[in-house]
Amino acid sequence: MHDELERRANVSLDELQQRIEQLGMDLLGITSQLVEKLTWVSLIRQTTHEQKQALGAYAAMRNKLTKTGKGVRDAELRAAARREMTVAKGQ
Repeated sequence: MHDELERRANVSLDELQQRIEQLGMDLLGITSQLVEKLTWVSLIRQTTHEQKQALGAYAAMRNKLTKTGKGVRDAELRAAARREMTVAKGQ
């Protein structure tokens, strides 16, 4: 017990204060991440099957676009992607 009391007595208060401040900052960051994840979970749960399908179709159409965006079917694909996004938004 004496050794433990000696060890604790030798700890710098400045170091302890810095450690407390760092842990507080870490806690704020982790809490922020938790809120973000819970928000996404809530949004996913509220998304209908039709909206999920529309999001998938939107992503597929965007992936088909050419790199330059000037391909033969690019205008048609962009228009279709916009329509799918309207469905995904629930409008």
